[in-house]
Amino acid sequence: MSSAYPGGAPDVACASMFPAGHGFLAQMSSAPFKIILPKSTYAPGETIQVTISSAGGTVFRGLYVQARKIGCDVLDDNPVGAFTAPDPSLQTRHCFGNVNSAVTHTSSEEKSSVTIYWTAPVVPLGHVQIRSTIVSNTSTFWTGIESNPLIDLHAIDPPSCFNRSHSTVATSLRHEKLLINSAITQSNLPINFIVVNFTIVRTILIITHAV
Repeated sequence: MSSAYPGGAPDVACASMFPAGHGFLAQMSSAPFKIILPKSTYAPGETIQVTISSAGGTVFRGLYVQARKIGCDVLDDNPVGAFTAPDPSLQTRHCFGNVNSAVTHTSSEEKSSVTIYWTAPVVPLGHVQIRSTIVSNTSTFWTGIESNPLIDLHAIDPPSCFNRSHSTVATSLRHEKLLINSAITQSNLPINFIVVNFTIVRTILIITHAV
């Protein structure tokens, strides 16, 4: 990317999304960029606009974007769905045989905002997040930039958490599940679980006693 990959990220970056050819480590500070989605849910086969823009006036020269399945038990690094990139400064790439499953730049010209489109597979996939690596210059880049989750309304069960990096939240949620299961076991009352809201790292469950 940038002067290291002026024509876009190579295929070897498909799994890690890391620009190893730069010879530098990623920035540890918060990325001055954001991934904007117009909605928080999606359906199989739906196309969703994805906007990547500067959050503080910082321009970027390179980027690499994929959609990944998310959840505490998701260990698959394969990108999912397909992108279209109308902007001539962008191009799609095929990762692991998945056509148009990534987006990268075509030149190192400065950008402050780009818009691409992600189309979900036609079969239920589970919850998804758009992820990006963004490059300001050869030595200055950020990895692991993430959108808010896209919730798959066709998923059978909600995930216990949306990102395995949130280990504390995952542990907390597992503990809550144990407490809930214990309460059910010790009670003779019928209990209904109602999913009322999704957030980035947890699903809120309300337990209501049947009347």
